[in-house]
Amino acid sequence: MAEVSFELAGLLTVEGDEAEWRFPLVVAPKYIPGAALEVQPAGLGSAWDTDQVPDASRLNPPILLPGYPDPVRLGIAVDWDPAGLSVDGFGSSLHAVTESRVAGTTRIRLAQPERVDRDFILRCRLRPDQLQASAVLVRDEPGPAGSADGAAGTVMVTLVPPPEVSRRGRDVVFLLDRSGSMDGWKIAAARRAVARMVDTLGPDDRLEVATFSTRPDFLGGDRGGLRPASDRNRFRAVEFLSQASAGGGTAMAPAIQRAMALLQPTPPARDAIVFLVTDGQVGNEDGLLRGVGTDAGACRFQILGIDEAVNDGLLKRLADSTGGWFLAAESEDRLDAVLVDASRKYGGPVVTDIRLQAPGLDWLDDALVSSGSLDLYPGTPLVLLGRCRLAPESLAVTGGGGPEGFSRTLALNIVQEPALRKVWARWRVRDLEDRLVRAPRAAELRQQLVELSRAQGVLCRFTAFLAVDDASANPGGRLETILQPVETPRGWTPALASRAMEKRRSRVDWLPSGEESSVALPCPEPCVAEVMDMPAPAFMRMDAPAPAGSAGGNREPETLCAAAGLLEFLEGLGPVADRTAGTLDFPEAFFELLRQLKGGAFRGVPVAGYLLRLLEKARSRHLHPFKGRQARIQAVVSELTLVLRDFLQACGALPEGQAGPGEGARPFWEP
Repeated sequence: MAEVSFELAGLLTVEGDEAEWRFPLVVAPKYIPGAALEVQPAGLGSAWDTDQVPDASRLNPPILLPGYPDPVRLGIAVDWDPAGLSVDGFGSSLHAVTESRVAGTTRIRLAQPERVDRDFILRCRLRPDQLQASAVLVRDEPGPAGSADGAAGTVMVTLVPPPEVSRRGRDVVFLLDRSGSMDGWKIAAARRAVARMVDTLGPDDRLEVATFSTRPDFLGGDRGGLRPASDRNRFRAVEFLSQASAGGGTAMAPAIQRAMALLQPTPPARDAIVFLVTDGQVGNEDGLLRGVGTDAGACRFQILGIDEAVNDGLLKRLADSTGGWFLAAESEDRLDAVLVDASRKYGGPVVTDIRLQAPGLDWLDDALVSSGSLDLYPGTPLVLLGRCRLAPESLAVTGGGGPEGFSRTLALNIVQEPALRKVWARWRVRDLEDRLVRAPRAAELRQQLVELSRAQGVLCRFTAFLAVDDASANPGGRLETILQPVETPRGWTPALASRAMEKRRSRVDWLPSGEESSVALPCPEPCVAEVMDMPAPAFMRMDAPAPAGSAGGNREPETLCAAAGLLEFLEGLGPVADRTAGTLDFPEAFFELLRQLKGGAFRGVPVAGYLLRLLEKARSRHLHPFKGRQARIQAVVSELTLVLRDFLQACGALPEGQAGPGEGARPFWEP
C-alpha cells in the first residue's frame, strides 16, 4: 500500500481573543440551478450539467447508503508549538478530543475514530495583550529553492483595529436561506440570528427582510423597498421571519440581485449592507461571484454561515470581494458567541482602504494580498502579505476612517518562517482565480495562474499534484473508473441530500420522435409530492408527441398530471443506487405510487423510453462503488425495472412482447 503525505500551510483565524483552525472534511451536496444541457455529462456525479453550472456532474458525487459501514476511520493529531504564546486551553465543538504533553508541545487527538461527515474545528483563547500590530520579513532561501520571481522576500503585516468610532446610518437587506438543506436546527438558528440582528438596528437605520429557497420572498413584496427601523417595522420583520420553514432549492442569485438593487444608489453618508445567513451549498459559485463583483457597487456583504460543513470558501470570497466579513456557526450552542462577534462588526469598517508605504519599498507588481479585504473591522486583526525586491527598515500604514484617518509606523523585523511564502502564494492564487471568474476568457490570467502555481508549488484550478509509483499495480493495462461515494453531512437526512441534488430539466425530448405539441402541466397531486418527499413544482413543461393517428396533442389533464408526478419522482430519485433517501428503505412507496397510477392514468403518454432509460442508467453505471451491497441494489433496480415495464405495457405505452432493458434486446427508444 502506497502512502502519500502532503503539507498545508496557513494562518490561524483570529476573532476577538479566540484563534481557530478549521479543517474541511465534507463534500456536501450542492443545489444546481439552470436548465439541463443535452450533452455528454462532464463527470460521473449525480446532477445534470446545466447552462448555469456546465460541470455540475462533477460537483455532487453519490451519497453513501444509510447504514453503510465506515469507509474511512478518521484520526487527527494536532501538535501545538506555543512559540512564546500563552493560550487558555483547547476545544473542539464537533468532535471529542484529548489533550496531552509531548516533548514540550501540546498534542490534541480525536478521542476515538470518527466518520468523515463534519468539519474538524479546533479553538483556543489568546491573552488580549498578545494581539499586537507587527511587520516581519522572511528572506528567500539562496540557491535553486530560493526566489523565482526576483523578490528578496515575503513581508507580513498584522494590523489590530483601533477603538470603534461612532457608527453611521445603515441600510440593511437581510437574506435568510430557507432551502431544504437548512432543515432542522439550522433554520431555527438562522431565524434567531436574523431576528437578533434586526433588533440591534436603531432609529437612523433602514431595513428590508427576505427569505429565499426556490424563489425569494420579500417582506415588502415585489415592489417593496427599505423602511425605517422603527419598533413597528422591526416587529413586523421578526414576525415575518418566524413563519419561514425549510424546503425547496437554494436559488441564491435572484435574492442577492434584488437585495443589491434595493441598496443602490447608496447615499455617501450611509453604509449599505447585505446580511446573508446560509449554508452556502450551491453549485453556481462562479456565477454568484461574477454577479456580485459586477453589481455590488458600495454594498458590503456581511455573512453568517450555519452548518457543520458550511461552504466557507464561497461565502468568505463573497464577503471579501465586497469589503465585508464572514463568520460561521457550526451549532446552536456556538451561535450565541458568534452573534456577539457579529454585533460588534455589524456595519461599516473602522478603517478603510489600507495602504503600505515606505522609502525604497519596491513591491512586485500587484503582489499585495490580504486575509480579507483592505478594511479593518472591530475585533478582527487583518493580515497583509506581499513580495518585495527591496525591504526598508520600517513601514507606514495609512487608511481612511474617522475624522483623522488611520496611521501607524511599524518596524520591519526579519524572521525565519519559510511557510509564509506558501501562504502568500495561496492567497495570490485565490485573488487571480476571482479575477478569472469575472473575465473567464482572459488567457493572460490563466498563464499567470499556471506560472505562479508551478513556481511556488501551490495548486490552482489548472494544475495538479501527481503521485508517481514505480510499481506496476495494473499489469494488464485495463482501465477502470471508480466512482467514490461520500458521507451525508451530519445533521442532513438522506432526503435533504436528495433535495439538494434535485435534478431538473426545463425541456425533455420525449421519444419516439415525431410532431411535437407543448403542454403545460399542473402541479402533481399531493399524494405524489408526498411520496416524492420533495417540493411539488408549480408546473412542468413537456414537449410530447401526439399519439399515432390522433389529430393533435390533446391530453386529459389528470393523465398529464399523473405523468408529471411519476417523472418528477423518478428525477428526484435519480440513479437508484446512487444517492437518494431510502434507496433500499422505500421501494414500497415506489410500488405504491405505481399502483396508484396504474389505473390508466399514464395511458397514451409516450414517456416509457425516458423512464426506462433512467432505471437502466442506474443499473449499468452506478453500482460498482457499493461492493458490499451490490447484489441487493441490483435486485432492487431489476425489480423496479420489471414492475415499471409491466406497468407501461398495461397502460398501452409499451407494446406487449416489446423487450425492455436488461433482456438482451436493444431498448426500443434507441433508433
